[in-house]
Amino acid sequence: MINQLLKISVAGIAVLVLSCNQHKPEETKNNVLPADAVAKEQMDKAKKSDSIYVELKIIKTDFGYGYEIYKNHEPFIRQDYIPAIEGRKGFVSEEEAKRLGDYVVKKMTEGKMQFPSVTPAEIDSLHITH
Repeated sequence: MINQLLKISVAGIAVLVLSCNQHKPEETKNNVLPADAVAKEQMDKAKKSDSIYVELKIIKTDFGYGYEIYKNHEPFIRQDYIPAIEGRKGFVSEEEAKRLGDYVVKKMTEGKMQFPSVTPAEIDSLHITH
């Protein structure tokens, strides 16, 4: 009789423990995704829709300032100096580097231009000091 009660108690505890563990996965399903999971999700969507995810980062260089452009989270362009002008002169400020970087990103995303380029006239129209 005592053995039967002990078996029933142990079985009841096992059922209780298992039922508690089953609620944990349901609780975590509603959590926010970590940043790398969100970025991967965006990249997967971009690949499926033939669109691209582009990110601009302003950098400090030996020449002054420059920018880097990442395409679908991969390095794509590193611009240490002002393109389309003679010599190697860096951007005089973060703002000017950002202005041209934004312009190049716009060309990439709106015109689907694989390898965007800029002309001296475009540099002047953006009021980039050189």
